Amino acid sequence: MEQGDNIPADCRLIEAFSARVNNAAVTGESLPKAREAGVSKADNLIDAKNIVLAGTSMVTGQAKAVVFATGMHTEFRKIAHLTQTAGEEVSPLRKEIAHLARLTAMLSVLISLLFFSLGRMIGTPLWKDFIFAIGIIVAMVPEGLLPTLTLALVLATQHLVRSSKGPKSWEF
Repeated sequence: MEQGDNIPADCRLIEAFSARVNNAAVTGESLPKAREAGVSKADNLIDAKNIVLAGTSMVTGQAKAVVFATGMHTEFRKIAHLTQTAGEEVSPLRKEIAHLARLTAMLSVLISLLFFSLGRMIGTPLWKDFIFAIGIIVAMVPEGLLPTLTLALVLATQHLVRSSKGPKSWEF
């Protein structure tokens, strides 16, 4: 391997002369890392000084290496697999909003059923009871929920900023 070469497989260096590798594609590090032949004391492959990984490139120097993983067995593929299989975690705010929506829906249906039953008991026509019950459900939908939630988040953020006054405070 020489300067400018893209590394297509995971390799263990057996000879290295001023070798520096750009690991940005694998680790996100912007600076090239020095690599050398010999025994490494690192526990994982990404930190080992005698390992170059698939998806990286030689920035400077020359090296000889032995390939030990290709294709689906490389560290690059393992990282890509982790990003594809990671589940999306629901935030606490989203959970609370969903809980509030369910609670509002259940409450509006219960109240509309109560008024529908009362209308049936006093003898109003069925169609009037039905329209009134639907009207109650529609009226209980909180149209102001989005602006109220936005305002609450802004106020909470301002409170956090004010409470963190000190050497690292933020000014808006």
